[in-house]
Amino acid sequence: MRPVLELILIHRWLRGHPHQDALRARLERALKGPWAEKDESPSTNSSMARNIAFELVCAAKMAQGGEVDLNDGDLAAAVDGARVNVECKRPRSAAGLPAAVKDAIEQLEKRARRHRGSVGLIAISGDLLMRSPSDIVKSESEEPIQRFYSDAARRIRREHGGAWRFRRSKAVHGVYVNVAGPAHARAPDKLFWAEGDLVHILRREAADVLLALTYRPRFDF
Repeated sequence: MRPVLELILIHRWLRGHPHQDALRARLERALKGPWAEKDESPSTNSSMARNIAFELVCAAKMAQGGEVDLNDGDLAAAVDGARVNVECKRPRSAAGLPAAVKDAIEQLEKRARRHRGSVGLIAISGDLLMRSPSDIVKSESEEPIQRFYSDAARRIRREHGGAWRFRRSKAVHGVYVNVAGPAHARAPDKLFWAEGDLVHILRREAADVLLALTYRPRFDF
C-alpha cells in the first residue's frame, strides 16, 4: 500500500517538474527495493530505495510551497526568493538518528558554502522510530489515528530532538519531522494513509520561509 500511495503523491505534484530526467532517474532507483518495508536489510543496502522514495515524497510535498530542484543534493527549493537546501534522512532506529543528523549537517554545510545566504533544512522520516515496518495503525475511526501520528511527530522532537539541538550549525535553520504509514478505521471500514508532521525552527530569520515550504494544505489521495 505504501509504495502505491507514495507514487500517487509524487506523480500528482512532480509530473510537471522541469527536470524530468533527474526525476525519472530517482524514480527508477526508488522502485528497485523490496516491496515490503519489513524485508529491508541494511547489510544489502536494500533500504536505499525507500530512502530515495522519501526524498521524492518530500520534494512532492514541498513543490506545493516552492519550486523544487532535484539536481543539487537531496533537493532544493526556491521560496519567496530564498533558496532552501534540504537533506532527507530516514533512520531505521533511534540509535541511528544522531549519525543521520550529523551526516545531514555536514552535507548542508558543504552546500551552504556553494550557495551563500541559503537556508538549510533537515527532513527526517520518523516512521521507523515509532513503529515496526509491518504495523498498520488501527482504530474505530480516523480521528484517533490522525492524532496518533501528530503526537508521534511531537514525541520524536521531544525525545530525540537533542540529536539536532546540540549540534548547532549556521547552515541548519530547521528540522522537518514526518511520520506516516498505513492505517485502518473500522467505522467506516476504510484503509487509508495517515501522517503527522512538524517543523522545528532553529533560526528565527528563516521561520517564514520554512513554514511556507513545509506547511501546506493536507494532501488528499
